[in-house]
Amino acid sequence: MEYRKAEQADFPAVLALIQETICGVYPRYYPQGCVDYFLDWHSPERVSVAIEAGQVNVLLDGEKLVGTGSREDNHITRVFVLPEYQGRGYGRYILDRLEEAVAKNYDTVQLDASLPAARLYDGKNAVSYLMKLLSRLPLEGELKEVVDFYNARFGTCIYGELMDLKVSDETGPLTLNVGRIFVKDGKLHLYCDCRMPICKEIPEVEEKVKAAIAGSGYTYAVQSTEGSLYVPKDSPLVTTLMGAYQKVTGDTQRQPIASGGATYSRTIPNCVSFGCLLPEQEDLMHKADEYVELRHLRIWLEVMVEAIYRLAK
Repeated sequence: MEYRKAEQADFPAVLALIQETICGVYPRYYPQGCVDYFLDWHSPERVSVAIEAGQVNVLLDGEKLVGTGSREDNHITRVFVLPEYQGRGYGRYILDRLEEAVAKNYDTVQLDASLPAARLYDGKNAVSYLMKLLSRLPLEGELKEVVDFYNARFGTCIYGELMDLKVSDETGPLTLNVGRIFVKDGKLHLYCDCRMPICKEIPEVEEKVKAAIAGSGYTYAVQSTEGSLYVPKDSPLVTTLMGAYQKVTGDTQRQPIASGGATYSRTIPNCVSFGCLLPEQEDLMHKADEYVELRHLRIWLEVMVEAIYRLAK
């Protein structure tokens, strides 16, 4: 990934990204009048002026511009990620970089959030921000050593940047999250969860972690590992499933996506997760008030029947 200031040469791509995201995602949350309002608010003129003023940043995955975010003083706004790249941590990455820029000169930050992006602001690691707060205090002794170690190796980053682990591919970025921290028998324990894209092997990551903590007095041990599951988009399985979806829904624009989460599919040879979320549905999986409308359920029933028929042929 590459994160940098936007240039005027980026204007067409930035504007197209914003408009594509609004048109593709916002209708799930707002009536058309509101969608039109957002399109007007993020007008070509406003975007161009913001780029000229140095307020706009862009995120590239390879050569493709996949996300953007803007900052004027301590005001963060216009954070967008292309629909097909959402759910990979790119929005979170952009927001973290903008917040870091704000924190250099301000004690508070003003955030703009539309309904589709509201969850982007939920995921903050309490341990990391506690350590960041403690670093501002006049600490001494072991507590200072612990805080300094944490902020030097983890900080508030979630992509392993401080351990030279930052990497990404079509399956998303590597993520490194401290899930638990506690003291037992006079020793400090940090439990981390690391999600790796398919371009990285576990031994490669282990070696970098060991190098990062070398000489610190901390030791490293792996509690458990699970291999990645990756099935190419052009495989017979995926193309068959996509064919069933396209026939029933008429949607030929959506593409298969890669998810960073674990899946039951890894336990079965030649298997992938399939369904059940239509473009107009709000993603409520594993969340409060999870439900599905009967009209959507009927569509997915048709999709599944068609998929089973095609796979059985």
